[in-house]
Amino acid sequence: MSSKDLQAAYIERLNSILPTVDFVKLDKACNSVEDGYAKEILKRLHDAFIEVYGTDHIDDSDHEFVELPAVIKGCNTVCVGLGIVSLDLQSSGEHWGTFFLTPMGVIDHGEEKL
Repeated sequence: MSSKDLQAAYIERLNSILPTVDFVKLDKACNSVEDGYAKEILKRLHDAFIEVYGTDHIDDSDHEFVELPAVIKGCNTVCVGLGIVSLDLQSSGEHWGTFFLTPMGVIDHGEEKL
């Protein structure tokens, strides 16, 4: 599969997983000692990546862009959350975008109406 096909396949997998997520429960789990639900969701996102890409380690320039599950911590808060980050691997792995998994659902960091 081409890089774009793999990217599209992973996004498709994300689109099948995300509607099953209880975002309020996820937010509470990310910011609690009882973090089992957050770990479960992160594992599902990670396992989907491995199923699509066949690895959990991308270190070559065969891929232009890649989306990865991430644990995100606010720099001015102690709040932790899950998200999906986009990396541009053709330009040394620069961060390209972030989708936050919030109690209100998925929020694109670059969304004009944010």
